[in-house]
Amino acid sequence: MKREFIDGAKVIKLSKRGLYGNVDFKSEMKVVKIEYIAICQYENDDDYYLFACDANFNVLGDSVYDNYENAKKAAKINYEADLY
Repeated sequence: MKREFIDGAKVIKLSKRGLYGNVDFKSEMKVVKIEYIAICQYENDDDYYLFACDANFNVLGDSVYDNYENAKKAAKINYEADLY
């Protein structure tokens, strides 16, 4: 699926849809599947953001990296995600 923006940030790379883990929202008593991993960048920001998203591209978790290569490595290590 082609996606241009997530959470207001431009999508640089996006995984195929898959199962990359779960997020357990204990206060809401629900578990949400992580179905997409994306590397994104906000306008006027040099950092790269690694987003873990649900099926509707809602961000469930994120981490920040100072360069693209480190974000891509983290996607592979943390989620076993190949980004296209």
